[in-house]
Formats: sequence, C-alpha cells, structure tokens
Amino acid sequence: MCFCGTNPAAGLGGIAVTTADHLNTLAGTEAGARLLFENAAQGILSIDHSGCIVDANPAALKMFGYSRDGLVGEAVETLLPESVRRKHSDLRAQYERNPHPRPMGIGMNLVGRRRDGSEFPAEISLSHLSVNGGYTVAFVADITQRHGAERERESLISQLHSALAEKTVLLKEVNHRVKNNLSVIGALLGMQADEVDSEQARQALGDSQQRVLSMALVQEFLYTGDHLDRINFGQYARQLAEQISAACSVDDRVRIEVKAEPIDLPVNRAIPCGLILNELVSNAFKHGFPGGRTGSITVRFSRRPEGDLLLSCEDDGVGIPEGVDWKNAHSLGLRIVQILVKQIEGKLTLDRPHRGTRFELSFPLQDRVRTAPPMERQPGAGSQETTE
Repeated sequence: MCFCGTNPAAGLGGIAVTTADHLNTLAGTEAGARLLFENAAQGILSIDHSGCIVDANPAALKMFGYSRDGLVGEAVETLLPESVRRKHSDLRAQYERNPHPRPMGIGMNLVGRRRDGSEFPAEISLSHLSVNGGYTVAFVADITQRHGAERERESLISQLHSALAEKTVLLKEVNHRVKNNLSVIGALLGMQADEVDSEQARQALGDSQQRVLSMALVQEFLYTGDHLDRINFGQYARQLAEQISAACSVDDRVRIEVKAEPIDLPVNRAIPCGLILNELVSNAFKHGFPGGRTGSITVRFSRRPEGDLLLSCEDDGVGIPEGVDWKNAHSLGLRIVQILVKQIEGKLTLDRPHRGTRFELSFPLQDRVRTAPPMERQPGAGSQETTE
C-alpha cells in the first residue's frame, strides 16, 4: 500500500478513526430505530420468510395480549382467526415471492385474534426489509373504535332517513288534506252558485270557485310530485288551462295552447302565479270572444336570458279598448292580479296588438335581497353643515 509521502502510521490512524465514527453512527441509527420501534403507538411485528414472528413491539404485545417470550417464535397465523389461517398462509407465500410495501387485504375486513380468543377488526400494512435474510414488517392497528364510530354514524344516518321519511309522509298528508279541503270549499261555492237567482252573484261565486280550485291544484301537485317545496309550473299551467277551458264551456270555438318550459317554482311563487294565470285566462275566455266568436288563447312560460321568468297570456279576441285604464280597473279579478304582481316583485305589462290582447308578467324566481337605504347624515353628528 502506498501513502504517497504521508506517514503510514498517521494514515492507518485516520482509517481507524473513520471506521470508529462510522460504527458509532450505525450504532446511533440502530438505537434510534429501536427506540422508535419500542415506543410506536401502532403495533409492529417482524416476521421472517418462514412466517415466524421474530419480534414485536409493546403496542403489538398489548394489542394481542401476549408477552414477548410467548409470542416470539410463533407462526404469524396464530394472531388470526382459525377460519382464515390456511388462506393467509397461501397469501403470505405469494407476498414472499414479490415483497413490496402495500396495505394488506385491500377491500377485505381484516380480523385479529387475541390470546384469549377474542377477535377485533384490524388494519394492516406490510413492508419488507432485505437484511439478515429478509423479513416482513407488519404494522397493525386495532380499529374497533373506528368501526364503532362508523356503526354509530350509520345508525344515526338510518334514524335521520327514517325521520325524514316520516316527515315526508306527514307533509304529503297535510298537502293532501289541504287539497281536499280546498276542493270541498270549491264544491260548496259551486253548489251555492247553482242556488242563487242573480246572474251577477252566480258569476261571482263561479269565479271564486275557480280561484279556489287553482290553489287546490297546486296542493295536488305537491302531494303527487317528488318535491314538497316546489312544483313543475309548466305542467301546472297546462292542467290549469284545461281546467279553466272546461269550466268556461266554450266547446271548440276557442282553442287554448300552452307553451311552457318545465321550470320548478317554489310554493310562494306557484300559488300567486297560478292565481294570476287563472285570472288572465278566465278573462280572455269570458270577455275576449263575445257573441260566439272563434279564436285562440296562447299561454307561454319561459326563462329570460338574464334569469327572470316570463309568463304571458295572449288572445286574438276583441281586445281591451284603448280608453280602459286596466291598472285601476274596478273588477275584482284585475285588482287581485295587481296585488299578486306586487307580492312576487313582478312587472305586468299590457300589449294591444292589431288584434286581441297580450298580458306579460316578468318576475324573479326568488325574492330579491332588499338592502336598507343609506342613512342620511344629521347636522351636528360629524357633519360640516352650518345654519345661518
């Protein structure tokens, strides 16, 4: 060996010092690893290639109820239920042929067996170390508490589903009873209309009956539909139009067509919109085609690009005369319409084409957020105002 002009003794001394430092580092590393092994909260088992347990940390010993002497040297299958030991032995042999870090039993419910024979749900991860002939390290966790929490959560969810189902049935029953009660009120109004002699009174009672039935139809949609807080207003408009047409007994001389998008309206919008549509369509039937005239009524319901909804009723009848102030009309129907338009924060316009009448209502799907007006500054409270 040549040291190129250096002192051989000094060179050997340097090698000796380096080797001693390296051994001290290795010793420190092994001691640190052992310290982590002994103090880990998770159970750790060391298993050789034949399936025998060569070491176990205190957490694993406590988990399975063994002493170190009682566990070391035993087959790892000792820690498993008897029903799965043979299968586990085969799976372990497969793992030994291609050892790599991975969770154990993916998609399976793993179970550990304690010394006293009791079993517990476990979560296990595997790793492999290629030292001293190679051995497998199993990291084991007792997940009994987690399973208990999951069962408790599933039980709570089941109770919530059950409570929700009960509430749903109850609300549907309420809607059904409200619909029945409104139908009874409508029938009573119809019976009363048949008993009066005055044509004006008979007409007023008939109009009231149709208003009540339009609200009953909303309740019917709530009872038979999939939702308890909203209805498909497009379907509702079609059914209401058929109902009004049958009530007005105009045969086929006045046709009604509904072009409505399937848009859901919440109940606080559906009821007033249904009443508004009832008034507009009823007025078109009653006043738009006098003297046996023929014609058509078209109802449209759609969503505007900006998000608001549009409901219109158009007819090709005689139309409303230019001199009529429809916004301040004395008829109950138009007064009801004006009140309900304000209630839904809508805007109602009247268009008089060359033939007939077109009412158009635009309104938001939900109530608009109202902001408080800014407070006016008062003189003397930080104000620069002066008085002479």
